[in-house]
Amino acid sequence: YQVYFLMDRLGYSHADIPAIMFKLNLITSGVQILSSLLSGWLSDVLKRRKVFIWTSAVLYGLGLLVVSNSNSYDRFLVGACIMSFSFGVYFAVDMALVTEVLPDKQNNAAKDLGILNVAGALPQTLAPAMAPLFLFAQGHATPNYNMLFAVAAVFAVLGAVTIIPVKKVR
Repeated sequence: YQVYFLMDRLGYSHADIPAIMFKLNLITSGVQILSSLLSGWLSDVLKRRKVFIWTSAVLYGLGLLVVSNSNSYDRFLVGACIMSFSFGVYFAVDMALVTEVLPDKQNNAAKDLGILNVAGALPQTLAPAMAPLFLFAQGHATPNYNMLFAVAAVFAVLGAVTIIPVKKVR
Protein backbone atom coordinates (compact mmCIF):
# COMPACT_ATOMS: atom_id res chain seq x y z
CA TYR A 1 0.00 0.00 0.00
CA GLN A 2 3.02 2.29 -0.17
CA VAL A 3 2.13 3.49 -3.67
CA TYR A 4 -1.40 4.38 -2.60
CA PHE A 5 -0.08 6.10 0.50
CA LEU A 6 2.31 8.19 -1.59
CA MET A 7 -0.51 9.23 -3.92
CA ASP A 8 -3.31 9.66 -1.36
CA ARG A 9 -1.41 11.12 1.58
CA LEU A 10 1.62 12.81 0.03
CA GLY A 11 -0.05 13.89 -3.21
CA TYR A 12 2.22 12.28 -5.80
CA SER A 13 0.82 11.60 -9.27
CA HIS A 14 0.78 8.28 -11.08
CA ALA A 15 3.55 9.59 -13.33
CA ASP A 16 5.80 10.33 -10.30
CA ILE A 17 5.48 6.89 -8.72
CA PRO A 18 7.95 4.84 -10.82
CA ALA A 19 10.88 7.18 -10.09
CA ILE A 20 9.93 7.51 -6.44
CA MET A 21 9.59 3.76 -5.95
CA PHE A 22 12.86 3.12 -7.81
CA LYS A 23 14.69 5.49 -5.46
CA LEU A 24 12.92 3.99 -2.44
CA ASN A 25 13.72 0.41 -3.45
CA LEU A 26 17.33 1.22 -4.23
CA ILE A 27 17.93 2.84 -0.85
CA THR A 28 15.96 0.35 1.24
CA SER A 29 17.54 -2.64 -0.51
CA GLY A 30 20.98 -1.36 0.45
CA VAL A 31 19.87 -0.82 4.03
CA GLN A 32 18.37 -4.31 4.18
CA ILE A 33 21.47 -6.00 2.77
CA LEU A 34 23.78 -4.21 5.20
CA SER A 35 21.60 -4.90 8.23
CA SER A 36 21.29 -8.55 7.23
CA LEU A 37 25.04 -9.01 6.92
CA LEU A 38 25.79 -7.14 10.15
CA SER A 39 23.08 -8.77 12.27
CA GLY A 40 23.78 -12.27 10.98
CA TRP A 41 27.44 -11.89 11.86
CA LEU A 42 26.70 -10.29 15.24
CA SER A 43 24.13 -12.96 16.09
CA ASP A 44 26.69 -15.68 15.35
CA VAL A 45 29.38 -13.94 17.44
CA LEU A 46 27.03 -13.40 20.40
CA LYS A 47 25.32 -16.78 19.95
CA ARG A 48 21.98 -15.09 20.44
CA ARG A 49 18.94 -15.18 18.17
CA LYS A 50 15.79 -14.23 20.06
CA VAL A 51 16.90 -10.74 21.05
CA PHE A 52 17.53 -9.94 17.38
CA ILE A 53 14.08 -11.22 16.40
CA TRP A 54 12.36 -9.21 19.14
CA THR A 55 14.36 -6.09 18.33
CA SER A 56 13.59 -6.41 14.63
CA ALA A 57 9.86 -6.76 15.35
CA VAL A 58 9.79 -3.67 17.53
CA LEU A 59 11.82 -1.69 14.99
CA TYR A 60 9.53 -2.83 12.19
CA GLY A 61 6.53 -1.64 14.17
CA LEU A 62 8.27 1.67 14.79
CA GLY A 63 9.02 2.02 11.08
CA LEU A 64 5.37 1.42 10.26
CA LEU A 65 4.33 4.13 12.71
CA VAL A 66 6.85 6.58 11.22
CA VAL A 67 5.47 5.86 7.75
CA SER A 68 1.87 6.22 8.91
CA ASN A 69 2.58 9.64 10.36
CA SER A 70 4.61 10.87 7.40
CA ASN A 71 3.72 14.15 5.82
CA SER A 72 6.76 14.27 3.53
CA TYR A 73 8.71 11.90 1.31
CA ASP A 74 11.81 12.26 3.51
CA ARG A 75 9.93 11.13 6.60
CA PHE A 76 8.34 8.32 4.60
CA LEU A 77 11.82 7.27 3.48
CA VAL A 78 13.09 7.24 7.07
CA GLY A 79 10.22 4.95 8.09
CA ALA A 80 10.82 2.70 5.09
CA CYS A 81 14.53 2.51 5.97
CA ILE A 82 13.72 1.55 9.56
CA MET A 83 11.46 -1.21 8.26
CA SER A 84 14.09 -2.39 5.78
CA PHE A 85 16.79 -2.39 8.43
CA SER A 86 14.60 -4.46 10.74
CA PHE A 87 13.59 -6.85 7.96
CA GLY A 88 17.25 -7.45 7.14
CA VAL A 89 17.89 -8.29 10.79
CA TYR A 90 14.87 -10.55 10.92
CA PHE A 91 15.64 -12.39 7.70
CA ALA A 92 19.27 -13.14 8.59
CA VAL A 93 18.68 -14.20 12.17
CA ASP A 94 15.35 -15.96 11.70
CA MET A 95 16.89 -18.35 9.18
CA ALA A 96 19.62 -19.17 11.69
CA LEU A 97 17.05 -19.71 14.44
CA VAL A 98 14.86 -21.87 12.23
CA THR A 99 17.68 -24.16 11.15
CA GLU A 100 18.71 -24.62 14.79
CA VAL A 101 15.27 -25.79 15.92
CA LEU A 102 14.35 -28.18 13.12
CA PRO A 103 13.00 -31.35 14.76
CA ASP A 104 14.74 -33.84 12.43
CA LYS A 105 17.57 -32.14 10.54
CA GLN A 106 18.92 -35.35 9.06
CA ASN A 107 15.75 -36.76 7.50
CA ASN A 108 13.14 -34.02 7.17
CA ALA A 109 14.90 -30.67 6.88
CA ALA A 110 13.58 -29.94 3.38
CA LYS A 111 9.99 -30.78 4.34
CA ASP A 112 10.16 -28.73 7.53
CA LEU A 113 11.71 -25.73 5.76
CA GLY A 114 9.00 -26.00 3.10
CA ILE A 115 6.30 -25.87 5.77
CA LEU A 116 7.99 -22.85 7.33
CA ASN A 117 8.13 -21.18 3.92
CA VAL A 118 4.38 -21.62 3.47
CA ALA A 119 3.78 -20.36 7.01
CA GLY A 120 5.85 -17.27 6.21
CA ALA A 121 4.14 -16.65 2.88
CA LEU A 122 0.59 -17.05 4.18
CA PRO A 123 0.43 -13.75 6.11
CA GLN A 124 1.88 -11.91 3.11
CA THR A 125 -0.89 -13.40 1.01
CA LEU A 126 -3.68 -12.59 3.44
CA ALA A 127 -2.57 -9.08 4.46
CA PRO A 128 -3.53 -7.31 1.20
CA ALA A 129 -6.95 -8.97 1.31
CA MET A 130 -7.48 -7.90 4.94
CA ALA A 131 -6.11 -4.38 4.52
CA PRO A 132 -9.38 -2.81 3.33
CA LEU A 133 -11.01 -3.87 6.61
CA PHE A 134 -8.63 -1.51 8.41
CA LEU A 135 -8.32 1.15 5.73
CA PHE A 136 -12.05 1.73 5.73
CA ALA A 137 -12.91 0.56 9.27
CA GLN A 138 -14.58 3.81 10.23
CA GLY A 139 -16.83 3.85 7.18
CA HIS A 140 -15.14 6.84 5.52
CA ALA A 141 -14.38 6.98 1.81
CA THR A 142 -10.87 8.25 2.58
CA PRO A 143 -8.42 5.47 3.44
CA ASN A 144 -7.23 5.46 7.05
CA TYR A 145 -3.54 4.61 6.61
CA ASN A 146 -2.82 5.34 10.26
CA MET A 147 -5.15 2.52 11.27
CA LEU A 148 -3.72 0.14 8.67
CA PHE A 149 -0.10 0.75 9.65
CA ALA A 150 -0.87 0.72 13.39
CA VAL A 151 -2.56 -2.69 13.07
CA ALA A 152 0.38 -3.94 11.01
CA ALA A 153 2.76 -2.69 13.73
CA VAL A 154 0.82 -4.62 16.38
CA PHE A 155 0.92 -7.79 14.26
CA ALA A 156 4.68 -7.36 13.74
CA VAL A 157 5.30 -7.25 17.48
CA LEU A 158 2.86 -10.08 18.18
CA GLY A 159 4.72 -12.20 15.63
CA ALA A 160 7.87 -11.94 17.73
CA VAL A 161 5.98 -13.12 20.79
CA THR A 162 5.48 -16.48 19.09
CA ILE A 163 9.15 -17.39 19.58
CA ILE A 164 8.97 -17.11 23.37
CA PRO A 165 8.24 -20.85 23.77
CA VAL A 166 11.35 -21.80 21.75
CA LYS A 167 13.77 -23.12 24.36
CA LYS A 168 16.54 -24.64 22.21
CA VAL A 169 17.85 -21.24 21.15
CA ARG A 170 18.80 -18.19 23.21
